Amino acid sequence: LASFTGFADRGPMVSAFPLGDYLAGIFGAFGAMVALHERQRSGRGQVVDVSLYEPMLRIIESVVVRYDQSGRLKPRLGNQMEEDVPRNIYATADGGHITISCGSERIFHNLLDAMGRADLKTDARFIGMSARVANRGSIDDIVAAWMQRQTTEAALTSLERADVVAGRVNDIAAV
Repeated sequence: LASFTGFADRGPMVSAFPLGDYLAGIFGAFGAMVALHERQRSGRGQVVDVSLYEPMLRIIESVVVRYDQSGRLKPRLGNQMEEDVPRNIYATADGGHITISCGSERIFHNLLDAMGRADLKTDARFIGMSARVANRGSIDDIVAAWMQRQTTEAALTSLERADVVAGRVNDIAAV
């Protein structure tokens, strides 16, 4: 996980909280529930064996398959994903931050509508996910520039009205 977490121009990063411990706990709890269900069904107990490593490997299975099938490693792209563009955390005019993820054409078009940039729907650089992936920097800069002109509340209102997958980045004090 750390090998592809972070930014390409910096070293790998680890999670700011013990992700492996929490995942192992969740997998263990799920295993215990299944074992209890089996005991109720058949009267036989079950052994639940969970390591810290296996749940982490499970959540990155697509990375494992990719490497196995193609020999390609997943690159570090910061807050972005290879296959969903635009996807990032954007700063707003009043110092806030909003995360946006456009995993489909519909959500991307909704974002363009929220930004008042319907003209970009016919821009060849952004028609289809493959084109957006190839032009990641351009669309990311356009979204970032729009966000920097908006207050956090105004941007959230526009994004929510347009059904864009977006949310405010809160610190614990705001939760």
